[in-house]
Amino acid sequence: MKHSWAGIIWMDLLSLKSLQQGTVHESEHDYHIEASSNGSDQSCPDCGSTHAVGFGRKRQLFMDSPVRGKRVGIWVDRKRLRCKQCGKTFMEPLPEMDDRRQATRRLVQDVERESLRRTFASIADDVGFDEKSIRNIFRDYVNRLGREVRFETPR
Repeated sequence: MKHSWAGIIWMDLLSLKSLQQGTVHESEHDYHIEASSNGSDQSCPDCGSTHAVGFGRKRQLFMDSPVRGKRVGIWVDRKRLRCKQCGKTFMEPLPEMDDRRQATRRLVQDVERESLRRTFASIADDVGFDEKSIRNIFRDYVNRLGREVRFETPR
C-alpha cells in the first residue's frame, strides 16, 4: 500500500527508555517512527555471558498504542549479537517490547483491557493488528487471569 506522507514531525511520541526516537512520518491514518536502541544490557539469554559481539542488524516493525487517533508503527534498527562463550545468536534486548507480538508492552496491555469491552475487529482496526492477533492476546490474558485471580467463596 502506497503512503503519501503529510510531513515529518519532530516530537517525542515514544517515551520509551530503551529507544532513541528518530524521524517521525505522518500520514492520514498512521505515524511511522524511526528508532534505534539505546544500547541496553547485552548479556546472552542462554548462558548469561556478557561477551557478545555484533552479528549484523535487523530492521523490525513494532506496533504501539495509537496517538491522536492514529496507528503508530515503530521501525527499530536492532542489533543481532553472537555470544563468544556459547556461540548462540540473539537479538539485543528491548525491555519495553513484546517480541512475540511485535508490539510494545503498553499496546498489549491496552489491547487486553479493551478486549473486555469492545469487539476484536474494532480494536484491530484502531491498532493495526489483524483480528486473530487481538483474539490471541485476549486468550492469553484470560488464561493468565484464570491462573492468577482467585475468588474466595463462602463456606
